Amino acid sequence: MHLSDFPDEILLMILARCKCNEDFDHFWELHLLSKRFARLVIDASIWQELELDISDGFKAELLLPLVGGTLRKLKIHASLMQRSWTQLRRCKRLEKLVIYGNDYDQCDMPLSIIPSKLNSLPDLVNLPNMRSLELANFVSFSVETQWLLRCTPNLDTLTLRYFQHFDDDDPVEFIQNVRLPLLRHLGLEDIMCCGEFFKAMGPVIHGLKSVRLVGGVLSINEIGQILDLVKGLEVLEVIGCMYLRKCDVVEVLERAGRQNVKLDFRKFKSRL
Repeated sequence: MHLSDFPDEILLMILARCKCNEDFDHFWELHLLSKRFARLVIDASIWQELELDISDGFKAELLLPLVGGTLRKLKIHASLMQRSWTQLRRCKRLEKLVIYGNDYDQCDMPLSIIPSKLNSLPDLVNLPNMRSLELANFVSFSVETQWLLRCTPNLDTLTLRYFQHFDDDDPVEFIQNVRLPLLRHLGLEDIMCCGEFFKAMGPVIHGLKSVRLVGGVLSINEIGQILDLVKGLEVLEVIGCMYLRKCDVVEVLERAGRQNVKLDFRKFKSRL
């Protein structure tokens, strides 16, 4: 029995298992076999998720124009954003986007967009179905990062990991232009600037229902600041924050009359 004798459904199941990063070069050669395989290797059913590492520049330039419209989850290294940014216009079905830098070398978001064009960015890229955005390993919550939020008007969950500071040169202009009416869940992990972040983002995050704080240098005053800004908070997770004690957090909740907030306090992060 020849491979071409199998129905499309079986071939797609096989192809879905062969498109991992290690085998991609061999996988892509299949499109040369026939018009049928050229169609199958970019079928929407096998391209719901895509991960692009720092060395996947060719893969990004090849795949995003072809399968971007079918993706629901994209994880991409920040160094590839400069070349891939405009291709995000094709990702209308995208529900989750993860942009990350190197664990060992934090960087800024290298978007090839000059400041004068930032105002038109949402007109160039609009991701209406995006519900979750995760940004990791950046020096700062930069202007480019802030404007990325303007392209995701229906965002439900925002997660920031390993940021050093919040670049608030013009926070008023940022807040005037960003609207995240559906944002309900915020996660901050090993953030060195929680106070700055909540100060600048206050009007944007007032509708949050849950906040997850992991690691970082967090003070009890910043917990109080969160409670002041987020009146409808229902769940507060505090995990691995070295300078905080559960009794102090409980006291702040009681003092603010927020005993209805569900507190999940863990002194140490889970080790997987």
